[in-house]
Amino acid sequence: MVERQFDRATGRNLQRRIRIRKDGHREEFSLFIRVYTVEELAGMLRKAGLTIKKMYGSHNADPLSADSLRCIVVADKS
Repeated sequence: MVERQFDRATGRNLQRRIRIRKDGHREEFSLFIRVYTVEELAGMLRKAGLTIKKMYGSHNADPLSADSLRCIVVADKS
């Protein structure tokens, strides 16, 4: 079983997973993921002295869009 909750105010995604193995042993764990907007990510990179050259929405170099599952950034230090 997987439960997911997303807190828009903090940008945090909480995932709780419960697994019951064949032997009846129960495993339970939580996973917290901080989700950044493209604007937040770009701001952090600029603050670190990096210049964004390109942003992609996949490892296949698809354009970044609101529907992209990934954000891949190519940046360099100026």
